[in-house]
Amino acid sequence: MRLLPERWTIDFWPMRMIVSVYLVVTGGLVAMAIVTVGLMVQAMAVAASAATLRIFGALLLVRPSAPGPAHMSLAPYFAGGSAVGVFFLVAVILMWVRMRGNWIAAAAAAFVGGGAWWLLAYAVLTQRPQPPLASASVFVVMTTVVTLGVLAATLRRAPSED
Repeated sequence: MRLLPERWTIDFWPMRMIVSVYLVVTGGLVAMAIVTVGLMVQAMAVAASAATLRIFGALLLVRPSAPGPAHMSLAPYFAGGSAVGVFFLVAVILMWVRMRGNWIAAAAAAFVGGGAWWLLAYAVLTQRPQPPLASASVFVVMTTVVTLGVLAATLRRAPSED
């Protein structure tokens, strides 16, 4: 008995569909995370600017010449999120195209997606207070099964028809 069935590869449509859903969801989540970081950085910059104006304005007894809180551009964050989303979508599209080496883009996206999911697992498991052992274990086991399954499906080739 083999650990992985022969059809557990993206060369067959059921597994290709599963990997496609995984890559699209992962790409969307990573892109949203990048934009969320941009929103948080902008909010912190606005709060810091407002606090600075209040503190130094009170100390100097003079109204600072700055009209209000500084405004940051979210364009780099939107561009980064869009680039990540496009990377994952291109990997999915190339995976469905019948050409030699189509699995390389899917494997690269699977490695990046696996790293993103493990980064999320690390963030969840190291938070305070510690999550319950049962839920943390389920989360780690599911992350392991899904990421390793997707990697195995993208790296494994179908048996050749000789």
